[in-house]
Amino acid sequence: MQAATMPPTPVQRTAQVIREDRAGRGQCLAFPQMSSCAAVIAVLDTDLVGGHFTADLAPGDTPPRHVLDNIGRMQEMIGAAPIRRLLIVGFNQNHQPAQICAALGCGRDARGETVVEAYDLARKKPSEMTVFATFIDAHSRPIIEFKRQGSVTEARHRPAATLEEARVYPADLEVKYTLHTLRKHFTNL
Repeated sequence: MQAATMPPTPVQRTAQVIREDRAGRGQCLAFPQMSSCAAVIAVLDTDLVGGHFTADLAPGDTPPRHVLDNIGRMQEMIGAAPIRRLLIVGFNQNHQPAQICAALGCGRDARGETVVEAYDLARKKPSEMTVFATFIDAHSRPIIEFKRQGSVTEARHRPAATLEEARVYPADLEVKYTLHTLRKHFTNL
């Protein structure tokens, strides 16, 4: 007689949710509704600063205004802290990672260059997904996980009082089944 299998237990996370063209800071970051976006994640000494970048298809060497604005938001949150590692996870054919790295001042750590890695989600062939980044320590790649958008539900900790709070906010997220972890195929930039 075969034993009955139990349904998978949902995964629950409390995270700082960062919507399109916004930046946030925390130990666990969530980037919802990524379909042509990139999550830029700066690893600091004690936590993460992340930006959710929509497509940048502008020709030339100067990023468009919405990209520069979001880089500015990240720079304000990072302040004088050294960026220990930078990850760009998303649909990278729609972005210019080298410009983002340069604009964030990667490499200003007195101990040497910042490790910069990228992962192109297009290889997963998703339609829309949520990407999670969880801080480990200052010198390790954060845990990067993803799930298709339809399998993720969220509950805000408080209602939005401002437009900015509607775009960056703490929430409890529940993921049906399991999260997929990105471990391989990161490329150094």
